[in-house]
Amino acid sequence: MRVQRVRQARAFTLVEILIVVIILGILATIIIGLFSNGTKDASAASLKDNLRSMRSQLQLYVAQHGNYPALATFEQQMTYATMIAPKLTIQGGTTEILRGIIARGLGLR
Repeated sequence: MRVQRVRQARAFTLVEILIVVIILGILATIIIGLFSNGTKDASAASLKDNLRSMRSQLQLYVAQHGNYPALATFEQQMTYATMIAPKLTIQGGTTEILRGIIARGLGLR
């Protein structure tokens, strides 16, 4: 009489599955960290490129007009300051602080 052996299917245990999930999580964290550094480098490169472009445009302006562009007048600076003042939150009143900074920068105070 022959005894037939029944093969039992071996399944993964809960511990094995948890270890695989933990390893995948660690790998995903490493990869995300690498990509975030890449975006920082890309934004720095973009900033440098924008500065080079501004420099070349300023050089073209000087070559064409023979002088540098005029600075903004005090009234133009005050208009700009009052436009951005509501968007800033600085203790002590943003408009007064900005007016003081601009006035000191122009040597009026």
